[in-house]
Amino acid sequence: MRKKLVSIVALVLILSMLLPLHTMAADDPAVSLEVIRDKKPGEKVVIAGNTDLAEVTVKVIRPSGSVMYINVLKVTDGEFYDEFTLPGDAETGEYTVVVGQGDIVGKVNFKVKDSGEEPGGPGGGGGSSKPKEEPEEPTPVKKTFEDIDDYPWAKEAIETLATLGIIQGTSETTFDPGSNITRADFITLLVRMLKMFDMVPDDGSDSNFDDVQEGMYYYEPIGIAKKLGIVKGIGANKFNPSGQITREDLMVMVARALKIANKITTTGSYADISRFNDASEVADYAVESIAILVKEGIIVGNPNNTINPKGNATRAETAVILYRVYLKYFAAEQDS
Repeated sequence: MRKKLVSIVALVLILSMLLPLHTMAADDPAVSLEVIRDKKPGEKVVIAGNTDLAEVTVKVIRPSGSVMYINVLKVTDGEFYDEFTLPGDAETGEYTVVVGQGDIVGKVNFKVKDSGEEPGGPGGGGGSSKPKEEPEEPTPVKKTFEDIDDYPWAKEAIETLATLGIIQGTSETTFDPGSNITRADFITLLVRMLKMFDMVPDDGSDSNFDDVQEGMYYYEPIGIAKKLGIVKGIGANKFNPSGQITREDLMVMVARALKIANKITTTGSYADISRFNDASEVADYAVESIAILVKEGIIVGNPNNTINPKGNATRAETAVILYRVYLKYFAAEQDS
């Protein structure tokens, strides 16, 4: 009887130690990915898996380190699925698929091989010449800010764009992510990114709004944006540079810029945004632009299935949108 009692007590102690660990593990969001078999140029790649996150960013990184593919997916019933086709001239080597959000990511590797290589790996035998070593480019010092830890969904975007010099903080150590961004500041960031990739002219001084004062840091960017038709103003040749910008106006300007840069040819309609709970609040002039960005994966909506078109855009939200634009349309050009 005594031995039986000791055994029961021991079992209870073991269970009491294991159960909390199980509970903690279940609460931690994670990303698991299915294995991807080796591919050849021109073949389809399927990316699928499970996660507790509401949405995930999918990045496919080439062997050279540049981003080849980017997409943002909604997670349905804990599962996500995506696919793309490798270009016919895809470089050979090991690719890395990264799926997740912020620090919560899952990774899986696959190889792209020449048509003549065996599925199990490169053929053996014969000598090989030592590959030519190319000088390594210096890695820029990663820029971060003290006040962005409470914005994990935007941290990677803010740090990357700041490191690239596309965005700046409100000081050397702060970014003020929750503050609303002004119309002038947003256009300054957008034009700065486009200029980095030679998508816009260097001068816009011959075309500007009456309320944009010459000598201000945003004078040239707003002039360029007006010259290209990215911005139309608020009427009577006014722009209201210090005013806050609504999310729908921001999306309209992004879509116009991408069209002018010949990055998108997509069209869109109300049907493309009707799934959002507040789609009816989108102004008529903004429907097509927002629909295009939704189809392109730049806008994915909030966790409550809204896009908040009338809300003012924050600095953190702006960084995330511009980061998605950078990854999808410009990252590969920078690395090439």
